[in-house]
Amino acid sequence: MGHNDEVIDCAFASAESIAVCTNSDHLRIFELESRACRLLHGHTNIILAVDCNSVAGLIATSSKDQLVRVWDLASGRCVGLGEGHVDAVGAVAVAPRNSLMCASGSADRTIKLWDLAAAKKCAASEDEEGDVPKMKLMRSWAGHEKDINSIAISPNDGLVASGSQDRSIKLWDAATGDLKQTCKGHKRGVWCVKFSPVDKVVASASADSTVKLWSISDGACLKSLQGHEGSVLKVAFVCAGMQLLSSGSDGLVKLWTIKTSDCVDTFDHHTDKVPASSPLTCSPSVAN
Repeated sequence: MGHNDEVIDCAFASAESIAVCTNSDHLRIFELESRACRLLHGHTNIILAVDCNSVAGLIATSSKDQLVRVWDLASGRCVGLGEGHVDAVGAVAVAPRNSLMCASGSADRTIKLWDLAAAKKCAASEDEEGDVPKMKLMRSWAGHEKDINSIAISPNDGLVASGSQDRSIKLWDAATGDLKQTCKGHKRGVWCVKFSPVDKVVASASADSTVKLWSISDGACLKSLQGHEGSVLKVAFVCAGMQLLSSGSDGLVKLWTIKTSDCVDTFDHHTDKVPASSPLTCSPSVAN
């Protein structure tokens, strides 16, 4: 406890710490064992999204100040700055494999890919007095007809998925920016998209109260999971991709078994909407 108003997003920065953004321009890093908290300063408006590459020790944030920032977990320094969006940046993702790429999605309806080479070099430097390096913009393109709410990068860094208020999920070639698939079927805006860690599948969470699974190959809807009583705000693959966690405006967190489409557990401990959930490595025995 001790946050400013709402907790907006969170992600595991390591096995021992979690990065949390609230209705604040400060990023909070909590140590799970001691519950100690560090505040990272740099944004000038509310931070809307956070993502981490725990192996590289890098944290990416996006904000209403139209900026993307990359932070070094060990030192707490801002080591990269992404400028170019012209509206609030509500989605950010760090490439899971080589950590040299970051993607952002904005209310300006564009998707941008950033080169993290300068950020990694700055993180390795012991010079804490230098200016924050600006990240190179690798490519940028118009992605949707309305605000982009979520962005994700595939496990092999080859694809970018985006979810939008225009009710669609789109899959893009990370190397070229070419559109590969458009997934349509949600009746309201899409709040979250995630790639499966093992299958050629994307999961989406929507304001229409459903979670859907989509084929990367042809964009077809494979499954539709129903059980929430309000908007589904977040979805995450757990247990080696065999299960899904979803959280929503009904205050519930639900655990789904993908093979059977069954909701195997519901966690009813929050008293208001749950806009954030993040997986840590989890074995099937733990989830069951």
